Amino acid sequence: MEHDNSEVDAALVDSMRGLVSKPDLYLIKAAQASTLRQLKAARTLLRDFNAAAKQQLEQKLTASQAAVQHLTSIRQDLDYTYARIRELKQQLAEVHPELYKQLQQELAAEED
Repeated sequence: MEHDNSEVDAALVDSMRGLVSKPDLYLIKAAQASTLRQLKAARTLLRDFNAAAKQQLEQKLTASQAAVQHLTSIRQDLDYTYARIRELKQQLAEVHPELYKQLQQELAAEED
């Protein structure tokens, strides 16, 4: 049975050879080789692009993490400053209630 299949395969190959001329076959192989070279070049470009993009992403992540840390530090400083201001206002209101009330009125007048 295998012997019959190989004869059929050989007959099919022989009949196919008659369909395509040798110059056409050469052109097809040349086109395939050219396409393969172009695909390899494109793959290299994509690999290089991906490497550059990965490096830039890592740099941007590092920079953004530093910025986040800086902003967090600023936020902590502001929170401390506002808490200290509230504390001082409360102390002023307790020690000098009349003066505190006068300052509040003056500040309200300036805002209007």
